[in-house]
Amino acid sequence: METQKQESAPGRIWMQQLVPLMHTPLWVCRADGGLTARYGGQSLGNDAPIFRNAFRRSLLIQGNRKKPVLAKTEDAIYAVLLDEAHEQTILAGPFRSIQPNWHEQFLAGVVLLWNLLTGESCSVSELDSTAPGTEQRMEKRMGDMIFDRQERQTLHNPYAKEQREQECIRLGDPEGLKRCVGETYEGEYGTLASNPLRQSKNLAVGVITLASRSAIAGGLSQELSFSMADGFIFEIEENLKDPIAVEQAAYQAQLAFAEAVHRKQSGTGFNPFVRKAKDYIFQNMHTKITVKEMAEQFHIHPDYLSALFKKTENKTITAYILEEKLNLCKNLLIYSNYSIQEISAYFAFPSQSYFTRQFKKSTGMTPLRYRQLMRKQ
Repeated sequence: METQKQESAPGRIWMQQLVPLMHTPLWVCRADGGLTARYGGQSLGNDAPIFRNAFRRSLLIQGNRKKPVLAKTEDAIYAVLLDEAHEQTILAGPFRSIQPNWHEQFLAGVVLLWNLLTGESCSVSELDSTAPGTEQRMEKRMGDMIFDRQERQTLHNPYAKEQREQECIRLGDPEGLKRCVGETYEGEYGTLASNPLRQSKNLAVGVITLASRSAIAGGLSQELSFSMADGFIFEIEENLKDPIAVEQAAYQAQLAFAEAVHRKQSGTGFNPFVRKAKDYIFQNMHTKITVKEMAEQFHIHPDYLSALFKKTENKTITAYILEEKLNLCKNLLIYSNYSIQEISAYFAFPSQSYFTRQFKKSTGMTPLRYRQLMRKQ
């Protein structure tokens, strides 16, 4: 693959933000089909069609100057957006609609990208005639809500308060967050569902999602942040049946993110390669991770990466990997029924005896004793 550009319209940050919202990777291509930038798509195998130059050229041929174009293959959808101002094309895909609402999110993301690239408007119904009425229903719903609030003379919660909360999370300031949450205000939350429990859960999902993004901006590993958000949201969706309990869980999630950022920032600096290394480690926790392979991914020398990591984190990469693996092992020992041998193999320890030795060195007890003690507590 060609060397990736670090900036391209509509901007690297925008592209990175859109990937999880659209549930698909984004690619920036030249007219000849060559890739100049890639956002997402790490889970795709090397044999995926999008990696073939001929396949990309076949998509580019379908481009349209007036609006984005959807190209459908047997198992996926691709969107083609011509960016004439920068003599490039944005490809979104492969998209596969796993969840019921993902298709609409994908189309909405394509529309937003088109507006960012060209300044022109485009509707979802113009893109895909199989989703008629969605845009009209959304416009009617928004109109009804605006009218209702004007009639009742009510306001939403102040945006400045939300900004202060997110800033506290980004700065790793749990105490400041507690003060923000405790503020009184005259506004109220918007109506997101007719059912009170569903309303609380929808609000919680929004709060946790915003908190996870602010935590990433504060230096927390994006994979760790996303996984924390997934865990909090899953717990709320599956196990909480009371709106007050849901609200409290969302608040505890915000605090957890602020505290995680605080721990991350305490006594450490920031470096993009170190953050990339942490994300790589998190993504490959179940394999044997080597500094050499990691450095090759970032196109830097292994010795430089090791020195950078040690300077920033005050520990070696090897020590960090072991620490993170042992933390995950602790969770499995407490909450799963996997055997100690299975857990050892799952995290690619050389042997069960090595795992037991390192675990005891870290915690002062064997994995079996740790499991027995923590389950009693």
